[in-house]
Amino acid sequence: KNSFARHGSVFRCNDWSVFTDAALPPVPTTIIGPFNSGRAPWGSWFNTAVFLRAWDNVVKQQKWMHQAWTIKADADTVFFPDRVIAHTSGLSPSGHVFLKSGDMLLGAIEVFAYGAVREYALRGRKVCVWGIDVTGEDGFINHCMEILGSHAQVNGNILRSDPNPGACADGAYAAFHPFKDPGSWSACEGTAMR
Repeated sequence: KNSFARHGSVFRCNDWSVFTDAALPPVPTTIIGPFNSGRAPWGSWFNTAVFLRAWDNVVKQQKWMHQAWTIKADADTVFFPDRVIAHTSGLSPSGHVFLKSGDMLLGAIEVFAYGAVREYALRGRKVCVWGIDVTGEDGFINHCMEILGSHAQVNGNILRSDPNPGACADGAYAAFHPFKDPGSWSACEGTAMR
């Protein structure tokens, strides 16, 4: 809500959607049902089914069709759209490409070219059927994109995972994670904007 009021983070994008399980007035939201997910042995969640409901709505809303890049960011991720776009320099939006910060796609921020999202919209729900109940959404969508013919572009500066708001002063990064409470989230954003 604070980001919406300040026109920050995702609300700096040309267009955006907020997918949630409950209304968040005054923020316009798309309610996609309960976020119930089982705990995975690696400490995260088996949350692919929840995120597929969000992806179903991304496809249905068609906002992606008017954008070069589609960004998925977790609520506890502070990110700057202009920095994300700077990290896509030299990549073709029509290409089948997505960004990840290392060997694994981390769900804190996911960046997909128009071409990758188009391929998902056309075939994703038919082709990407393995692992829905036994994966985290980031691993699932990484595998799905590869099955659909997209490739990952590794960019070590897309995401900095450090819960210290002071780490957000590093302008090389486009996104910072995790900031679970509004105070630390705002502190990170303020530090990053100095």
